[in-house]
Formats: sequence, structure tokens, C-alpha cells
Amino acid sequence: MTTTSHAPTDPALALDALLTAEERAAWTALNDQARSWPEGPALVHRLEGVAARRADEPAVQADDGTYTYRELHAEADRIATLLAEQGVTEGSTVAVAAARRRGEYAALLAALKLNCAYLPLAADGPARRLEFMLADSAAVALVADAPAAALLADAGVGGDLTARVVAGASRAAPAGWTAGEPAPCSRRPSAEPPWDRTSYVIYTSGSTGTPKGVMTGEEALLNFCAWYIDRHDVLPHDRLCQTAPLTFDPSVQQLFPAWLTGACLVVVPDEVQRDGGEFLDWLATERITHLDIVTPHWVQLLDVAARRGRAALPALRWIVVGGETYFFHQTHRWHRVVDSPARLNTIYGPTEATVNATEFLVDPGVTEGQVPIGRPLPNYRAYVLDERGALCPPHITGELYLAGTGLAQRYCSPDATERSFHERTVVEDGTERLYRTGDLARLVEFDGQWVLEFQGRTDTQVKVSGYRIELEEVRAALTAVPGVAAGAVVLRTEPAKQIVCGYVGPGLTEERVRAELAERLPEYMVPHVIAPLPTVPLTANGKLDKDRLLTLVSERHTSTATGGEEPRGPVESAIAAAWAEVLGVPRVGADDDFFVRGGSSLLAFRVVALLREKGVAIRAADLLQARTVRALAERATTDGQLAAADGTDAPDDGAGDAPLLPEPRHELADDMGRPLDLPPATSLALLAGDTEDAGDHAVLTLGLPRDIDPDAVRDALTEVVRRHPLLRTRLDTSQARLRLRALQVVRFDLPVLEGNNPSLVDRVRPLLFRHTGLRRQLPVAAVLVKLPNGTRLLVAVRHLLVDGNALRRISRELAAELGLGARPTPLAPLTEQLADLSERARGMRPVRHLNAYLEAERQAQRRLAPRLTADHTVTEVAAGELPASFLDGTWGELEPRLLAAAALAAHRWLGLASVPLSLPRQGSPTEAVANLSDVVPLLITADGDGDGEVGRALDAATAAWTEHARPEAHWTAALLMHCPGLAHRWPGRREVLTSSFLVAVELGEATATGLGTAVPGTGGRMTDHDSPTAADPARSGSVQFTVAAGSAGPSLRLIGWDLPAEVLDELAPLWRAALADVADLEVTGGEPV
Repeated sequence: MTTTSHAPTDPALALDALLTAEERAAWTALNDQARSWPEGPALVHRLEGVAARRADEPAVQADDGTYTYRELHAEADRIATLLAEQGVTEGSTVAVAAARRRGEYAALLAALKLNCAYLPLAADGPARRLEFMLADSAAVALVADAPAAALLADAGVGGDLTARVVAGASRAAPAGWTAGEPAPCSRRPSAEPPWDRTSYVIYTSGSTGTPKGVMTGEEALLNFCAWYIDRHDVLPHDRLCQTAPLTFDPSVQQLFPAWLTGACLVVVPDEVQRDGGEFLDWLATERITHLDIVTPHWVQLLDVAARRGRAALPALRWIVVGGETYFFHQTHRWHRVVDSPARLNTIYGPTEATVNATEFLVDPGVTEGQVPIGRPLPNYRAYVLDERGALCPPHITGELYLAGTGLAQRYCSPDATERSFHERTVVEDGTERLYRTGDLARLVEFDGQWVLEFQGRTDTQVKVSGYRIELEEVRAALTAVPGVAAGAVVLRTEPAKQIVCGYVGPGLTEERVRAELAERLPEYMVPHVIAPLPTVPLTANGKLDKDRLLTLVSERHTSTATGGEEPRGPVESAIAAAWAEVLGVPRVGADDDFFVRGGSSLLAFRVVALLREKGVAIRAADLLQARTVRALAERATTDGQLAAADGTDAPDDGAGDAPLLPEPRHELADDMGRPLDLPPATSLALLAGDTEDAGDHAVLTLGLPRDIDPDAVRDALTEVVRRHPLLRTRLDTSQARLRLRALQVVRFDLPVLEGNNPSLVDRVRPLLFRHTGLRRQLPVAAVLVKLPNGTRLLVAVRHLLVDGNALRRISRELAAELGLGARPTPLAPLTEQLADLSERARGMRPVRHLNAYLEAERQAQRRLAPRLTADHTVTEVAAGELPASFLDGTWGELEPRLLAAAALAAHRWLGLASVPLSLPRQGSPTEAVANLSDVVPLLITADGDGDGEVGRALDAATAAWTEHARPEAHWTAALLMHCPGLAHRWPGRREVLTSSFLVAVELGEATATGLGTAVPGTGGRMTDHDSPTAADPARSGSVQFTVAAGSAGPSLRLIGWDLPAEVLDELAPLWRAALADVADLEVTGGEPV
């Protein structure tokens, strides 16, 4: 359940009487963060004291050189004197032009020496936006180094200010600007800490169409820095990395902790930060000890390190990551591919809470789930409130509010302040000041502690590359462009996060609109994709139809892109192939725009890395400027190793599509090293066949309330299908390599049937199984069946794409969309999950007994062949009841005993000395909507007599289970095919023992003849129903055994493919006897699993 909240106004609603004592205790434990720091002087005096002790040590290393602490403060004193002489007084705001050069650091320090607030501005930002900030903040002065001063003077920025001063060594000044010789600072702030003074003003994107200036006080800043230094053990000889520009609030936690301890602040050059490989090398070369980085850039470093195999950062002690959600499998992967002692701290917080408000220290051993945003920092508090303004119980989602010392003073705008800062009572301790974040969160328990988990937004604010962006501000800028009659702005998430806008403006070109927006917005807010529209698409309710807008924009640029010239020559061909792989598109033309086709600055890093592997050298900065294949090729250099001859087109090798079927000769071999190739015709038949066979599908059944709205179910299905690429893919078999292409899903088709008679089943079957396919349709279909006492939703997905765990995840997401269940933790992108699994699978032991296994199968097939039927049928027999204690652990380790009994039964039935068993395994350590199932081949020796026979089988089964059946042991095989069944990988494969499944979920009471049986009281939990699926020729001669727990106790069932019932009747007593034999023995022969 998700609740959104409005600004609370009634203090009487503060205390929620419905919270239990335990629930209140959880909130108390979370917010028990009071802490006292050692008293000290004002911020600037602390900085000056450190500078006196570390005078000749480096204070800041920037693009244009290094300042020692002595030099930094001398230049700050000179600037402060010039500002004071021109009339700047205490309590004023001084603007500082930020350009990653030394002068800006001396300028902001000069502002603090005058007891003023500093306001960082992007020197190359839009002039009208800069002028707005100067006016809104009531700034009286502007300081910039010579290059930035010239840029601002040419733009006419700051002409009405009291003072304009040039920082740095240059004494050249534009007209109206002042540059002077060094002199002692003539104005000093008070020695007592002025807790009510403003230290800095930083602007963020505003939902009303204009940016908001956040004013942060000294008390909040000193509290924050004390925590940062203490938590991350910042020492005088450390080297802290500055990744954020001064205009971005993370710069505060990168800069001041360094200067308050005497450490060196090392500024990352722009061109380095844009290239993941260069950045990783730079971190090592510069001996960085503390890296503070936004999540997408950290993921980029992780990908680069994984591509290289290993990376070494021995000096790095702390990594601080924040800005966007990420997952434990990524942090676990980092520690596997990067040799470094660094700990990882996840942080969360808006600019209005002094950079960060919560933290979560990551345990590298945790491998699954979303990383929480954690617990409040010292002297901070956090609350999740419902729509009434009352505390939400644990696990219930509401809106996140922050309180405590770390809150900003206010916005420059009183109206904005009133909307977001509130005085109210939340707990019994009295009224406190709250900041309404607009973020959704919930309180959850993790490893014995209560922590906060991020759940999304209540509005249109988004994060792109770590930047906080209000889409309404972008839309306001768009509609302000002369000639634009209407416009709309949305966020596109695939293949990367992009701002997409459409406008109605006859005669206006996209280039003109982009240029106008660049005059109004900072670079990171200018939409990546801009397209003209005949009209802004609306829904029936008059709201923006975001999906239709994305479709219209995509159609326009797709048609434009496919009409251009083909790339020419090896360099253009290599670039086009790299773009196609990164963007996930089938073709890229020579004149296609990287960003229009779906690119982003982060994806540019991946392009650089791919091209480097192909022998083509470019910089990420080149791609940001030369946005077409042809233009980029002119900037590229090569190492002479490109394969294609000049003037020819590079072959289409399927780059950019997810391969369902790898090239077996490169990835599969038997235990003698001989390649195991799959015949192409067999591959296509297995993977691309569009049939009405229910056995080709995994089926999910959900019991729903009788009165549920079919449109709500349709919308829920549409949302879930859009969310997962494998549920909306199409298989392209036109090339030598099979590829999946994601389709655009506008609205999911959901037939609705009513009735309760046998003919209903006949009507359902074709609707489910006839309309799915990998070549012509979506691989998923659904039917909603209205019954007298309930409703059933049946969903069929091509089994090739999903396994049982995927169905469970789909069911949970559908329940959440329908308001019938809790919203599950978001999943990491599938590509990242598969990359992580692939990384884990490196070095896994192969199946050593493969040749013997295949020979045992051939023997079994020869002995079964005379008994097989020819019509591909499935039979099932009840093989007997088992003792109630069978499943309760009394008999010891259950799985090896089941395997040993199966081997004994087959040995006694067919006379096999070694019995080949196939052990199905579904899923992986992380949830995924994909098919990560696998079949593990186990060869169990079962020859001998009496107890020796039984003991040998049990020893062999236990050893095989220990070695091969552990969850991590066979990810390689699962990754190779993404589909179950060794028959799909090894020629001539025939399974002797296997399993199949159907899944049912009950979210309400529902029954239907032939549609499954309701399972009352399951509370929405999954219930597995072992049931025979339609016959599969690849399983001919195989037997599935299941032990089912029923109300009368466990029972054994046997299912045979192409085996008559009388054959299974022969096997049943042998199997029961074998189970009885292994029940009386201890498990030996391997470590417990």
C-alpha cells in the first residue's frame, strides 16, 4: 500500500493512536541520533587555524594548478579586502563563478572571511538564469577568475552589483571589474560562532518553473562536517576527491571536510570524469583516499573495472555513494573486481538538509536487494507520514519528512519556504520544524536495525546523472520559447534516463528550440530529445498521455534515423556498431544523433570503452560535441587493427541485442574439451516456434475479487509488461545469431470472459496460447475470467523467457499495482543482474562426468525404447503415501535421500549401474524477471547388493548434491541459454528424471472447473501445483517425480513422457521401496548443504 501526503495543517492529527507500542519504539530507535560535538570557534576561524598548522601543504589541486594552505588564504584575504573596500558588508551574499580552477576556492573562502554567504554560479550558464539567481538571492558582489570574468562580462551578467572582483594571479580585468594587489584582510567575522548566519546559497530545480535558492546556516554545516570527518576518518594527509561542481551541493561534503582537517582537495578534471577508464586510472595515480560520487558514475566505474577483470585502488579508504537507488549485488560485485580496502557508505539527502540526511554502511557480503537509504545522521530525525500527517507503521509507504539541526534555514523565496517547511508535532516531544521532501519511503528492519528504504517520488521531480531536476521547470522553459504554443516533458528510462520533450510550434526547428532552451536552462536540464508534435497527446481524463508522447517522439526519430546514409569505412562502421550495442537498436545511420537515438552522457562512457576494445580511440567529450557517427569518426584515432577494409560496410553481428542463444563453439565443451554445437535448425525450432502448445508456456493464475475493475487489471498488466524488457520482446531470426528486440507496449490486450462451465476452458486455451509468440506477437497473453464467486486472471508467458521465480515476482508486482499487496523492492536492470551473475560464474567447476553421463543416458534410452509410445503423451500415476515425518526433517537431509531413492529405483528397474539424474534449479540469488533456471546433471552410482547398494547410492547422491546442487554452482549453464533443459544445449540429450511446474496465486476466493482449485487462506502467498504439462518430444522417455505435501500427508507422484501408465505402475513400488531403504540410513559422503 502506498500513501501520498499533503502538507499537514492540523496539529491535532500529529499523534497516530493506531500505532502500537512496538511500532512507536521502531521510530524511536531510528531517530535516537542525538550527539554533542566538541565546541569550537566559528567556521572561518577553524579554517584559518588549520591553515596555520598546514601552511605549506597542498590545500586544493585544481585544473590550473595547486594552492598551498598559505597561498589559498593569502589570495582569499586579498579578495576579501577588495570586496570590503567596495562596500560588501557582513551578512551579504557573494556570488562565485565556478569553473574548476583555483580562483573560485579562494573566492568562496573570501566570502566566509567577510561573514558572508557564498553563492556558486556556473560561469558558462544561461545569462538570464544567472541574473535571476543574483536577484533572487540579493547578491551584492560577483567574484570570478580572469577567463570566467571575461565570459560573464560578455554575457552582461552582474552589471548592477556593488562589486565585481577578479580572482587569481591575473591582474587583467574586464570593464567594470576590479583586480588588486595582495593585502591583509581588513574585515573579520566575530570570534563567537554566529549560528544564525548563512554560510552558502545553492540553487536547485524548482517545480514552479524557476530555480529555488537554498540557504544553509553555519550550525547545520558544522554539524554535518563533524559527522563526515568522524564517520570517514578524514586525516591531514588524506586526498579527497571533488567530483561535483561548486554549484552542486555534494561539493560541500567534498570541500569543507578536507579544509577542516588539513587534507588536500583534488579536483577531477572534466575530461577525466567523462571517461570511466581514465577516471579509474586517475583515482589510482592521484592516490585518492576518499571518493564521493553519484550512483550512475560509480556504476560506470564498476562496469569499467569488471570489463578489465580487476582494478587496484590501494589508497582508497572510503567511497560515498548517493543520488539514485542501487543494489547490493552491485556493491558485492565491486569488492570482487576492485582490490581496495575502501568501505562503502550510502547517503541520501536533499540540498535542503545540508547535502545528506541519512546513511547506510554497506556490508560487502550482502548480495541481494535494494540498498536502503539507512538511518538519520547525528542530530537529524526522519519521519514517514501518511496523508493525514500521522506516522506510518513500519513497512507502510508514505512521504518522507526530515527534521533536526541539519535543515536549511529557508529558501530565498518566502512562498517556496512556506510550501516545504512546516512547524508541527509528530511525536510527544513537542513541535518541531519539518522539511517535506516529496520522496516516498518506508521503515523496514534490516539486519536487526530499523532503516529507511526509498520508494519513489510523489511529484514530477527526477534524478538524471545525480542531478535533481523538476520536469515542470523544464516545461516552463519550453513553453516560454517564442513560437511554442504548447509543450510537454517526460522522463524516458530506456536505454538510459533521458528528458524527452515535445512541442507544438509550426515552423520551429528542433535546433532552434534546443538553442532557446540552452539560453534558459543549465546544460544538464536541456532535454536530450526534442521533437515537434501536431498536438500534445492527452488521456481521456485530460491528462498528459506520457506513453503516447514517447511513442510519437520515438516514431519521428526512428523514421528519421532509418532514412539516412549507411556508415562508410571501418571507423564509421565500428562507431555505428558500438552505438547499436549500447543503445539497443538494430541500425545506426551515419548522420544519426547519438542523443536523439537514446544516448546519454553515461552511455557515452560505454561507447568509449567498446570502441577502445575495437582499436578506435575517442574521448567521451568528443561524443558530447560530435554527436553523429560521421562527425565522431573525424575525431577518432585508430590503432590500425580494424578488421573491415576501407570503403566497405561492417557486417551486422547483432550488436546491441540480447543473445538468447550463444555461439556454442565458443562457450560449450565436453569434459575432454570437444566443442558441443547445436544444429542451427534445431536452435530455431526450439527458440522461435510459435505453437499453441501449453507446454511452451509458464502459466500464472491469480484469484481476484469478483468486483475488480477489468480496466484496472489491464492497466496493471500494461505497467508490469512495460517494466520488464523480456515480457515485451520479439525474436529476430534473420541473422546467424538470434536476438531479442524490445517492443513498445502502449496498452495490453485483456479479453474478459464470464461463465462457469466446461466450455470455458476451451475458450480460454486459444486466447492464452495462440496469441503469444517470439516472432510475431508479445510473448505474454492474459485472460480475465469472471466467475460467480470470484475472478481469475490467467497469464501465460513463453517458458523460454521466464522461470518459476520470475512468475512469483510478476504476481507480486501485479498484486501491488492492484492494491492487493505490498510493493516489492525494485529490481536492478536485468543487464546488470546478468553481468553480475556472469562475474560470479567465472572459475566455476565444470561438470567433470559429462561423457559418462551422456553414455548412461544412451543406455537408459535403449532400454526404454521398446516401451515408449509414439503419440507424445503424458501419463501420471499416484505412487503411494509417505510417512508424515518425511518432510519434517526427521530423516535428515531430504534432498540427497530423494536423489538416492530415485537412483535406486531406476537401477532396480532398468539395471543401470550409474543413473543419470537431472536436477532442475530455478532462479538466482537475486530476483529477476527472466529465465535463470537450469538443469544440473547428476550421475549417481547405485550398483551393489543390500545395504551396500543403498549406502553407496546415498553416499554418491550426497556427494553430488554437495558439489553440484548448491545455488552458485551452475550459474554459468543458466546464463548460457537463459532457458531450462540440457536438451536445448547438448545434442542427443534426453532427460531421464526431471520436473515441470505450474504456479497459482490466491489473492481472493475463486474457483472454476478446469481452471485450477482455489486455495483458501493462503493470504496471497505462492502455492506450487505440480502438474503434467503437454508432452514435449525432447522429454521422451523421461520420468518426473514429485513429493507433494497434502492434508493427508506427503505423497509420491510419477509423471512420464511417452510412457504408458502400466510402465509407471511397475516403477512405483520400486520407488516406494527405495524411499523406505534410504529412510533408515544416516547421510554421509559430503558436507551438509
